[in-house]
Amino acid sequence: MELTLRRADPDDWGAVAAIHAASRRSAYRGIYPDSYLDEEAPEERRAFWRRTLAGMDPELDAVSLAEDEAGEPVGFACLLRAADPAGPLLDNVHVLPSAGAGGSGGG
Repeated sequence: MELTLRRADPDDWGAVAAIHAASRRSAYRGIYPDSYLDEEAPEERRAFWRRTLAGMDPELDAVSLAEDEAGEPVGFACLLRAADPAGPLLDNVHVLPSAGAGGSGGG
């Protein structure tokens, strides 16, 4: 699978939230209650990413959105440069479960 990376903008909150919620459902099924993963987590992630992307300082923070050949978002990474005095913080890395097994090319 060929991927394109681009900087997410505030309008991408829905795609980022959907990827994050899908990743959580896949990783935490059987650990968290299904009702939380299926009903509460998606709404929490929507509220979180809408607020977070709108409030990011573009000079300090970035979310990189990975898109497949069709331009569909399949993953993201969030970097917060001011979060820690020791250096940047890689805060989140999530990939859609359906896209994760294919890798990102390379070897």
